[in-house]
Amino acid sequence: MLSPNSTTPTSVNVYPGDKQTLRLSLGVKILSQLPTQATCEELMETYKAKGLEYAFHQPTILYCMKSLWTTFGHNLKHPRKVEKLQDIAQLLTRNTTQPLEDAEDGRAWLSSMSGQRFRWEILGILFCVLGWVAAKLKSKEQETFPEAQFGNRNHRFGFIYEMLECAEGCLNICSGLDVGNLLLVTHGEIANAVTGLGFHHRPHQPNMPVSTTLEMKRRVFTAIFSNDKTLSVFAGRPPSLSHRYNACPLPLDLPDEILLADKHTLQEAAKNLDSDGWSTDMTISTASRIRAYMLYAMIMDEVLEMSLGNDAQFSEARLLDIRRRNDEIQEKLPPWLRISNVTSSSNSLEWMQTALKFVGLQCSFLIEQAFVKRAKGDCQRLLDVSRQLLAMTVSIWTAKDHFLSYFSDNDWVIMCYGIPSAGVICVELLNQMEAPHLPQSYLPRSEVIQNLSLLVGFLDWVRPTAPNAGLCGRMLQIIKRTLDKILDGPAPSSALPRANNSVSTPMTDAEYGSMQLDDLDWLNTIDWTTRPFVDFRMDE
Repeated sequence: MLSPNSTTPTSVNVYPGDKQTLRLSLGVKILSQLPTQATCEELMETYKAKGLEYAFHQPTILYCMKSLWTTFGHNLKHPRKVEKLQDIAQLLTRNTTQPLEDAEDGRAWLSSMSGQRFRWEILGILFCVLGWVAAKLKSKEQETFPEAQFGNRNHRFGFIYEMLECAEGCLNICSGLDVGNLLLVTHGEIANAVTGLGFHHRPHQPNMPVSTTLEMKRRVFTAIFSNDKTLSVFAGRPPSLSHRYNACPLPLDLPDEILLADKHTLQEAAKNLDSDGWSTDMTISTASRIRAYMLYAMIMDEVLEMSLGNDAQFSEARLLDIRRRNDEIQEKLPPWLRISNVTSSSNSLEWMQTALKFVGLQCSFLIEQAFVKRAKGDCQRLLDVSRQLLAMTVSIWTAKDHFLSYFSDNDWVIMCYGIPSAGVICVELLNQMEAPHLPQSYLPRSEVIQNLSLLVGFLDWVRPTAPNAGLCGRMLQIIKRTLDKILDGPAPSSALPRANNSVSTPMTDAEYGSMQLDDLDWLNTIDWTTRPFVDFRMDE
């Protein structure tokens, strides 16, 4: 929190209930604590004279500080008025909600974060630099510096502390503007906590007695490890936890209530499990799902390591071995956790079977994507897996009344499985239409067209207020345009037909009609190897 001895105008209420008003008040308080222009310029001269800078790009810092006072100096003159500070705070907030554009040269780089494009991130960095320079002042410089300060800043350490508080305030504003920031930071803290506590290094020892605490810790680590892979795929970022440092055995497949039983009952229940730790009485527990998910998470972690790592991490032979081990997981699961033709008497069991099948297919999907993109392999297996994922996704939609208890999971099914698989299929349909004379992979048009049509209805069901509704809406339009294109066929043309050759010429904008080229590029990159396909940013 900002210092209680700061110079914030007393008329500013820093504890309103509304989140946006709270953010605005915090912004006003931060701006009110910005040192005077003379102090900033004096410290920047010292900063410039220090020479080498390792943390920040010094020319950018100097330019942004100068731009800050050139752009907002008239509103930052003392005495500072709340209304003028609010105007600056609102502008910085609007700018911060927009992603920084890639800059091709230095001029574009500087203009993207200065002037009327100034952002809270930049202001926070400037506060860091001001505090750092003040901490590095020599003895003679320290003697004159406090004379120009006021309030709690009448000594150097008070000034440094306030600069740190202001920098943290800027960080808090930035974190609150993007749910992705909060999600990634929170998950990182959780991953650091479980490794710091040693949950990842609890190797199994023969005849080790079962205990409630031990099983709880194994469950916690296994759940966090599995969620780590899901977030990595969504965000397009390396996992926080690696299988290379995991020595934690799977939790035993024990019912939740058994973990709260006495020691004797707990030991007897553990003895009744099979040699792999699975229950033998065909019951489903929380641990059953955690164990199964962890098996797939270990596979997913290896795929992510090759896909997100450098070229030295990739090996086609290793990828083929991962494919084999992934296919074997279904056989290692107890029969009652696998989807079968026999109708289950339990709705929850049937959903568990479906969920695990989804996860297994997702692993296969990621493996085949890596095989096509990194090993330049044949795309037939990727198309086959995509067809299965798409078919299962639309089956959830057509059987929505059957799985009514799991209604809230439908958004997840669309995001994780429906959109990526539909993207692969749409691209292949358009490619086959574009170059019918070239060898083509097998893709039953009738089946995929029907399933894509059903997916349109599923996507249209997503509420406008749902997270990533914009992404679902974009995919809906792309599928519609794809179906229109392949069903309507090419427009009649009086031009002479082209001679066939072995090189496929891309369609022109006119040939694609309303299908935009950036949509096609996006469809081709719905995987973690290039960028995240999920937009964490949400409208507020």
